[in-house]
Amino acid sequence: MINVELERHDWIRPRWSSDKFTASSPFRSGDSSASFYVWLKDNPRFNARAGDWGDSGAVDAEWRRGDFTKLLAFLRKETYEEAAEYLRYTYATEWTSEDEISLSPPRLALDTARKPLDIHLLDQYAFRHPYLERRGVSEAVQRAYRVGYDRERQAVTIPWFLPNGNLANIMYRSVNSKVFWFALGAWPIRSLLFGIDVIYRRKVKRAALVEAPIDALYNASCGIPTLATGGATFNEEKRDVIIRSGIEELTIFHDNDGGPGVEMRRVATEMLQTHVTVRHVEYPAGVKDPTEVGDRFTINEMYDKATKASKSFQLVF
Repeated sequence: MINVELERHDWIRPRWSSDKFTASSPFRSGDSSASFYVWLKDNPRFNARAGDWGDSGAVDAEWRRGDFTKLLAFLRKETYEEAAEYLRYTYATEWTSEDEISLSPPRLALDTARKPLDIHLLDQYAFRHPYLERRGVSEAVQRAYRVGYDRERQAVTIPWFLPNGNLANIMYRSVNSKVFWFALGAWPIRSLLFGIDVIYRRKVKRAALVEAPIDALYNASCGIPTLATGGATFNEEKRDVIIRSGIEELTIFHDNDGGPGVEMRRVATEMLQTHVTVRHVEYPAGVKDPTEVGDRFTINEMYDKATKASKSFQLVF
């Protein structure tokens, strides 16, 4: 099972042995030493259980080691609870005891009514770090979206709100590595759209859709109201939130990666095009996402010249 999940993702310098997987760290750019590893089997000698992982070159102490659920949450761009739920319902029959490892996630009370987070949680992050400014996000946009900074964990804090303005989750993005994580016990990302509160509050009719919240913040800094899915997954919950918002035209800035990003655009288009006008942008050659474009004029030109999705645009299974 661990092998199957690891093989779903792209790795740099992957190497497999009978009991261990090694690769360049997914948490850091430019790792040429293949310092990341995952145990594929229990290893009593190192007091390790199957799925335990480590990153010997980690910048963030919190991401030096962990269990498989934590790794999968990062790779799938979702909360720890969502990764635990996924593992439980996909592989539960493989385990004889719920006490076995993190790969046997805790029982989740899925029928419990979700509650918003305390808005005062953001008070402790009332600081600023130049990380987002360096990526083209303006100070005005950071204030509007209530972006902050966790000085203890050295991570930018990006709050996700419900349409009514209640706090649903907080994304923590390390300023020292590619690591990000979400608040524990918060709303699942699969149910949320970053930036939807702004769309509702300002009664926006024409907006854009991207994958990453930082891309949404960058687009907003270019003057384009933008929602973010939080990953390459688009589903009925996200569709319904958009339909209820009153948006009439949605331009999709999918990640130009030739894979998951293209599929997200396909699924979102199929689900939305009978409800709103859907448009697609064309990226400059070699550019993956809005922050890589890095130019306000080019972003707005892409937005204005986006082509309307054809009604024959269908999913292929």
